[in-house]
Amino acid sequence: MSSNKRQRTNDSEDKSEGKDVKHTTSNEFLRLMVRTKVMDMQPPSGIVFVCQRTSNVIDVWKGLIRHNFLSVPVLQKTGEKYYGFIDIADIVRYVVEYFGEKRLNQQDLDFWELAGKEEPFKGKTINDLMVYPIGKRNPFHPVHRDFTLFHAFELLARSPELHRIPVVDTNRKLVNLITQSQIITFINSNLPILGDKKNKPLYQCIHSQKVITIKETNLALDAFTVMTENQLSGLPVVNDEGKLVGNISLRDLKAIREDGHMFWRLYQTVSTFLMRVKNEFYKDRPTAIVTVSAEDTLQDAISKMAEHGIHRVYIVDSNHKPRSVITISEIMEEILKVDG
Repeated sequence: MSSNKRQRTNDSEDKSEGKDVKHTTSNEFLRLMVRTKVMDMQPPSGIVFVCQRTSNVIDVWKGLIRHNFLSVPVLQKTGEKYYGFIDIADIVRYVVEYFGEKRLNQQDLDFWELAGKEEPFKGKTINDLMVYPIGKRNPFHPVHRDFTLFHAFELLARSPELHRIPVVDTNRKLVNLITQSQIITFINSNLPILGDKKNKPLYQCIHSQKVITIKETNLALDAFTVMTENQLSGLPVVNDEGKLVGNISLRDLKAIREDGHMFWRLYQTVSTFLMRVKNEFYKDRPTAIVTVSAEDTLQDAISKMAEHGIHRVYIVDSNHKPRSVITISEIMEEILKVDG
C-alpha cells in the first residue's frame, strides 16, 4: 500500500489549458470568517456529548453509537476542564486486541457475558485507553471562545490530522466544538461570496495524489487498522481490477451495534461488512459512491461533501479507478492558498 502524500498536482496529465489562470478567494469571504466567532458555530445536532477520564469504556462506546459520533471530548473530573479526545476506533481497537479473534469472531457471541467474566476489562476507564498508544489522531488543540472562525479554519487547514477543535472558556471548560462537517457546511452556504477560487479545476488544487486503498476481499478489521495506522477516517474500496466499488469509514463501526453483539462482523470481508451497513443504516449513507473527475471544480467537491455529509471525495479516471482524493482539510488549505 502506498503512503498518502499531500501535494499540489502539476499539469503532467495533459491539462495545461488554464494553468496560468489565478483563482482567488474573495476578501468578502475572508472578512466573514474574521467576523464570525467560534461560539457562533453551534453543532448541527445541538448536542455536545462528553465524557470524563474516569468514565467506563463501555458506557462511552454506547454513547458514541447512540449519538452517531466518531469521537468524544474527554474532561477532567475536577472542574470539568477539557483534557483531550477519544475515538470510537480507539475503543474498538482496544477491545479487539484485548479479547482476540478467537473469542470475538462468533455470531452467537454475547459480548456482555464475555466482558462480565473479565474483571480487569469491566473496570477499564477512558483514562486507561488514553495512555494506550493512540498516536497523533487526536491532537490536543483547544481554542478560546473569543477566537474567530478564521483562526480555527487555519488550524484545521494546516493540520491534516486535526478533525475537530474544542472551544474552551478562560477556565478551560469545554463550551463548544468546531468540526470539519460544520466548516464544509459553512463554506457551501457561502459559495456565492467565495470568489473565483470555487471555479478552480481540481487537477490544479491541493489534494492527496496517492491513494491508500483496501480491496473488497480484505477483512473489515484490516480496513480499520489501515485507517488508524495512517491517521485516516476513510478508505476507497476497490475490486481486483483496481476499480472503485465503495467507501469504508470509521463511522461504519456503528455496524458493531451499541450492544456490542456484532464484533464478529469485523472478521467479514469489506464487501460483506459494507452490505450490512448499507442495509441497516441506509438513511445515513449516500446511495451511490460519491466521486468527481479531475476536470470538476472546487465548488463541485464542496457541494458534494456538504450534500452527502462526507469528509472526502475520490477523483477517478475514465476507468473509474481512484487516482487521488480531496479532503475537507485540503479544501480549506486551498481556500487559504494564494495562487500565483
